[in-house]
Amino acid sequence: MPFAIAVQFVGLSDAPVNPATFQVFYGALKVDITSRITKFVKVTKEGSSLDNAKIPAGKHRLSLQVQDEKQRLAERELRVEVE
Repeated sequence: MPFAIAVQFVGLSDAPVNPATFQVFYGALKVDITSRITKFVKVTKEGSSLDNAKIPAGKHRLSLQVQDEKQRLAERELRVEVE
């Protein structure tokens, strides 16, 4: 069953987020799936959203990375369990 996913970026006041640096990695081995994700999601300085995410059943771990204009890296992990 499709569901919505929204990610908000909050940069520091001295440097906005650079959306071109957005990357998504899958699983413990951190396989780069950025190109698969960005086909369906527009990434802006404010974040990204996907209204109809279609994720197969199972447990999934995504690592999201983005940098600001001073090349400071932020990384967050998103865990999803689909039944």
